Amino acid sequence: MSRKNKVDIPDDLKTKCNVIIHGASTASAAACAGIAQIPLADNAVLAPIQVAMIVSIAKVFDQNIGEGVARGLLSTFAATFVGRGVTQVLFGWVPFMGNALNSATAAALTEAIGWMAADHFAKGYQLDQFEYEDTSDRKQEAEQEKTADEEEFDIDLWKKDFEKRARAALEKKEPTELDALVSEFEKMEQNLPEADPLRDLYDKMLEARC
Repeated sequence: MSRKNKVDIPDDLKTKCNVIIHGASTASAAACAGIAQIPLADNAVLAPIQVAMIVSIAKVFDQNIGEGVARGLLSTFAATFVGRGVTQVLFGWVPFMGNALNSATAAALTEAIGWMAADHFAKGYQLDQFEYEDTSDRKQEAEQEKTADEEEFDIDLWKKDFEKRARAALEKKEPTELDALVSEFEKMEQNLPEADPLRDLYDKMLEARC
């Protein structure tokens, strides 16, 4: 049974869904072929097949759901086909004709529910993929920016420049300039070794501010 999905599903995932749905549809047809004359018996036979189908389809889209969730979805999807019960009441009591109709209806119903489930899980799958790709892109951009910043910053050049500015500020004893240099040093301090000569300049600037 060919069907155009409301949601665009990748071909590889659609093929997996098709195998699952076709298998469940065939199983539903076989299971219901001989019970048309037993009122409502097909519900008990179909439900486990359709629940298992929904669980399997969810896994195709990297979603693990329990039987309870699958039954809830089944009820939602099956509500679309409420007229199906009327069909069974009218024709299910007619031998042979009832069996054939029940079997075909069960197969069609199962397949329709299967593709509704595929559409349902595909929407969540596409959203997850979009968010993952968006996050990955932003992470990659951030890493590239970080790498570029690191490449542009040369600690040795900064040290030479800072030392020059610090000595000049100590000679002038300008409080505002000393405060700015002290703050700058404290931001860069973690990048310096314990014995770095700039630490002595830092101590002198602290004393000069007092």
